[in-house]
Amino acid sequence: MAGLVDREAVVLDTDKPRVGGRIRLEGELWSAVLADGSPVCEAGSEVQVKSISGATAIVAALPGPDPRAQ
Repeated sequence: MAGLVDREAVVLDTDKPRVGGRIRLEGELWSAVLADGSPVCEAGSEVQVKSISGATAIVAALPGPDPRAQ
């Protein structure tokens, strides 16, 4: 499972934004919860796996593009 840490995944759905949802990680469906301090992620958002706890991925939002860069 350590090989999945730092990988990017896509949020499929969020049951309750702070409680958890599902992600697609390396082609498989995973249960996921947000890491402490991570902003809420909507379906379709990309996240990064911070750790794995049992069959649940702990994820954090990937930073979006900086709107000042436009």
